[in-house]
Amino acid sequence: MQSNLPANLQNLVKLFRVCEWFDNARWNQQVPCSSPSSSLVHYSYNTMPDDVFSQQQLNKLKLKPSEKILIHWLTYITDYQMRYTLVWAGGFKVFTCLVKCYTSQRSTPAAEILAAHFDQSKKHFTTCQNFGGIIGHTTFTSRQPQINRRKIEQTLNVLDHYDRDIVKFIVDTFLAFHQPHATNPQNCDCLRKVACALWLLTYTANNTTQNWPRILASFTNNPAGFINSPQFDYVYSKMFDPLHDKKRLWCCVRDYKKGDDCEYHQIFKDAILNLYPGQLQQIINWWDQLPLDQLELPGDVWNEKFRGMFTGFLQQKHRCSRAPCVVRFSYSVISSQMGSQSFYPEQVDVSFDFAQRMCGEKKNKDKKCDVCPFRVGGLKLCKRVALPLPSDPSKCTPSMYCNIAWECCGYYYVCTNGGGNCFMRSFDGGLCDGTQNVSEGLDRENMKVLSDKSHCGGE
Repeated sequence: MQSNLPANLQNLVKLFRVCEWFDNARWNQQVPCSSPSSSLVHYSYNTMPDDVFSQQQLNKLKLKPSEKILIHWLTYITDYQMRYTLVWAGGFKVFTCLVKCYTSQRSTPAAEILAAHFDQSKKHFTTCQNFGGIIGHTTFTSRQPQINRRKIEQTLNVLDHYDRDIVKFIVDTFLAFHQPHATNPQNCDCLRKVACALWLLTYTANNTTQNWPRILASFTNNPAGFINSPQFDYVYSKMFDPLHDKKRLWCCVRDYKKGDDCEYHQIFKDAILNLYPGQLQQIINWWDQLPLDQLELPGDVWNEKFRGMFTGFLQQKHRCSRAPCVVRFSYSVISSQMGSQSFYPEQVDVSFDFAQRMCGEKKNKDKKCDVCPFRVGGLKLCKRVALPLPSDPSKCTPSMYCNIAWECCGYYYVCTNGGGNCFMRSFDGGLCDGTQNVSEGLDRENMKVLSDKSHCGGE
């Protein structure tokens, strides 16, 4: 760290580096059993609970990689203000049925397929007869079901132009933006433009403000032509203002981009192999070279409650007080002084796990300040531990795990050096005095931003 940096910027760098360490633990876990990691909001196909899908059911469904990506995308549309176990069980099963019908019955209009999976009278999604025999009859009632239905309908209508394949939509869009920058992908904002195209694909379905109906009609009728037109540049200029209402979009883009060994990144690569067998390595290399600092913090409620850690070290306020804006602004201030860094804004999403476990849901209750890495001397319990293993030892690999990663975030992160050279062992803390109002999240001035409906997107 540059010693000539102002103290407030040095503290911001420390804050980012701790989040970077936890993020590395989050994405390099070795979960010792067949249960979902507490850090993932979706189930893994490799460790799918039998009450969602048994291995026998998965074998019968024969899901293709691109189908898995579309199921993931549609399920995330409905993933808000509900327990993730409800969304990624009931919703996941219903959308698996919908996607199988959509991809296997290509002559059937998308609207007709969606109608078979949405009960208008009861306002819930449901499996149909075609694959319901394998999946089992399931219904799923999401928040704002009619709005979600319109988002899904727009998604399916656009994907009709791409052989009903969301990965083809993503890759074709990516290649259209990437070609002019093929020799220098570090200077390409392709990932953000792909995110913009995905936002258009789904999350603009209910936008009725000036010009949007015309823009959406142009996009849905000829998406490839629209993406290569000046109209897309106009949409792109508007997408990041506001920055904070695109949580589910950035969660999905992150899953397809991050982690060499992470499941959905691998599924995404497998789908590319099926679509572009001769270009797989080239496309993946280009995709993997895109800078991760183009990803945005999703903006979960726990991200919001953690962002007070950043505002305390900013000498000037950003005009937007929501977490994605504050974290991006903090990163920009650091980058302007120090250049590019190994950490990036999206990594602050570890606060989704950290703030819940460490800061308590109520002010001054359930806090764990004595072991908090942001407190001076808060790492007294740093050690390798044999965490309790589940009841079925045959599915487990006993390992020694980092107690900090487990205690703070619930991550199964294997300790590789016994703490000897561990960044967290050498970190001196001092970023929080225990009085940060993290558990309630927002100071009084910024609380009005959350209560202002014009700022609450939740997309």
